[in-house]
Amino acid sequence: MAGCAIKSVGFLAVLAANTPSTLQLWSLPMWLAYVGTAVAAGAINLSVISNTSGKGLVAAPLDLSLPQNPTSWGYATCISLYLLTVLACFVPETLFTGDPYSAVTPLLKGIWAPGFLLAAVMSYVLKDASDRGRLGASTFKNLNLGLAALEYGYSIIFGSAILSDQVDIDLPAMSNLGGSLLIATFALYTYATAKK
Repeated sequence: MAGCAIKSVGFLAVLAANTPSTLQLWSLPMWLAYVGTAVAAGAINLSVISNTSGKGLVAAPLDLSLPQNPTSWGYATCISLYLLTVLACFVPETLFTGDPYSAVTPLLKGIWAPGFLLAAVMSYVLKDASDRGRLGASTFKNLNLGLAALEYGYSIIFGSAILSDQVDIDLPAMSNLGGSLLIATFALYTYATAKK
């Protein structure tokens, strides 16, 4: 829930930072729908956290211990990849491709960043569950299934962009697609094999 609330705040921050260009891209009702959805999602998540934790919005201490088993190392790798992808969303595109930004690039990458941050939070929760031998619990099985669905869905979308010539077939594109498929398969395998 905290990850979802952070995602909503991140989305709103990116939208606010790009308000002049977003108002030119979308009609006012569409823009308000995006804002309203993010505000509502954030409010719902904060409400659930506040009402179920018994401690309000106090964050649990962050456990930065080394992974305890091979599966935990897999999740630690996912966390690193997602956090590096968040960082890459704010690095100038010219460092990677030499292409200049379009008007929509900062908005698009800024909207992706909170989503990748949420995936990093999911991976952190799953790493912790793996360290404690709890991946077989239904909550963590469902979280694994969600991560697999997210990455397979992204792979389908990105793969179709490659096939339709919207994305060049090059090493960065193939590593992006391969990484997504690898994470999705890892999460699905863990979902299928984790025991209580």
